[in-house]
Amino acid sequence: MRRWCFLFTAVAVIASVAHAAGEVDARLEVEPKEIPWHKTVSFAVVIEAPADAEVTVDDVMDHLGGLQPFGDVVIKTEPLPDGRKRTTHQYTLESPKAEPGSFQPEPVIIRVKDGDTITLPSPEIKVRELTPEEEAQAQEMAPILDPLNVKKRFWEYWQFWAGIAAAAVIATTAFVLYRWFKRQRPAKPQRIVPPWETALSRLAALEAKGLRDSGRLDAYYVELSAILRHYIEDRFDLRAPERTTPEFLAEAAGGGALSDDQQRMLASFLRYSDRVKFAKFEPTMDDAARNYTDVKRFVEETVPAPAPEEAAA
Repeated sequence: MRRWCFLFTAVAVIASVAHAAGEVDARLEVEPKEIPWHKTVSFAVVIEAPADAEVTVDDVMDHLGGLQPFGDVVIKTEPLPDGRKRTTHQYTLESPKAEPGSFQPEPVIIRVKDGDTITLPSPEIKVRELTPEEEAQAQEMAPILDPLNVKKRFWEYWQFWAGIAAAAVIATTAFVLYRWFKRQRPAKPQRIVPPWETALSRLAALEAKGLRDSGRLDAYYVELSAILRHYIEDRFDLRAPERTTPEFLAEAAGGGALSDDQQRMLASFLRYSDRVKFAKFEPTMDDAARNYTDVKRFVEETVPAPAPEEAAA
């Protein structure tokens, strides 16, 4: 009985495509069909039709069989030599968790204005564990260089050698003045700058540099991810900068400090940032602007509520 159902379904799909073959041709291009969990899959719906044909693709985003879209769908239309047109709906998919498994997206439904329907069965997509070579490569990429905190050795500054002779005099004078001012009035407690203010200040400084607008997106993502990781370290004590992205996400998920939406945002951004920094992925200006907004919103959402006495004041 199952064999007859399969044959009937196959005949129905072939008949549907053949009915529209004279006007509309469609195919599904999925590459590759097996990936390690830290890579993505290209899932493309390609439609060739007359230039004036009205063809639509049913929503795919909620029917990916457990996979999740990485970024937005890219739709590209180009003319063909025979006067027809080719429209490609390009999706980038990834595993929702750093775990192996099999995923079966639902068939893609294509609708033509005259009522014809084309059904494209989707292949099974497998997500596997990393090979030892891939694991070793991931470990090599783990250290994160934070250009905002790179410090020179003190003897590399000529100002050090120019000022060393006056250091003793300045120190003595400062000490005498400090003791004098301390006797004149009570010392005021020094305000500790909270991590969210530091992060927002660094985000504003990054925006003022103009790295994104000038197309220097590699350097832009290095600084943006460093700001986010150091903020999480100071705000939640998660030790983000010393960990790889998978290790950090696992700790964030288990600590209970972040909501599910915040964990998903962090996973998406940090994996995207790793691809830019280590896999030669070329981001778009729109993605860079959206990632900046996501990081800033994350900082603003995780500012703790004021204490009751502060709210009353």
